[in-house]
Amino acid sequence: MDGTKLTAQYAICTFSLGVLQNDDVWFDPPLPAWKAEAIYSMTMGTYTKIFLQFHQKFWFDTQFALYADSERGRYPVWQGLDIDGFLPGSGVVFATVTGDYSKRIEAMTDAQVQSEVMEVLRAMFPNVTVPEPTAFLFPRWFSDPLYRGSFSTWPASFVPQHRINLRAPIGRLWFSGEAMSEKYFGYLHGAYFEGEATGKQIVGCIKGQQCNPQPPILGIQNTYPYGV
Repeated sequence: MDGTKLTAQYAICTFSLGVLQNDDVWFDPPLPAWKAEAIYSMTMGTYTKIFLQFHQKFWFDTQFALYADSERGRYPVWQGLDIDGFLPGSGVVFATVTGDYSKRIEAMTDAQVQSEVMEVLRAMFPNVTVPEPTAFLFPRWFSDPLYRGSFSTWPASFVPQHRINLRAPIGRLWFSGEAMSEKYFGYLHGAYFEGEATGKQIVGCIKGQQCNPQPPILGIQNTYPYGV
């Protein structure tokens, strides 16, 4: 932070739920209890795709393949993009890991992750001499301070009123993003639609037209063990 200050009639907070939960941003004055409760009532999921590219395709002709390992979560889901309808001729295949396994590999180097993935791929195709990939890539959504995860999820203890409070503005500070979407939370278009709706509401407020921000619902209790 360089100390720059901006003044505006309204502001829209679009930080991800993960950023808000990890204290990567500070609010002065602090957020009210009902907003903090809403933020911590949800969880941030981590979903990691690990991409490999080869000169020549040697794997399955279907879109999906599953790998079973004695270690839970060890690169179980594979998808090939080098098929009709996707990216034929690309030589790209990728594995998917989630949750704690995603966090585990984010703490490793690219070389370490590539070594593990190649070990699994060679175990899946024992009769093929599997070469090293020409390209290797995977994101680190959880450890990236701009995201702190891939998308929001609703735990079993979540109640719809929390989403309303997550979306509710505090004075002239509005909140928007995929986590606020009732129908499309967790998706890019959820973030897009929420941003569009919030922008239209603020335009209405500025122009003195329809301006009906959703008030918070007070007194909600959540059994999910969170910390504020």
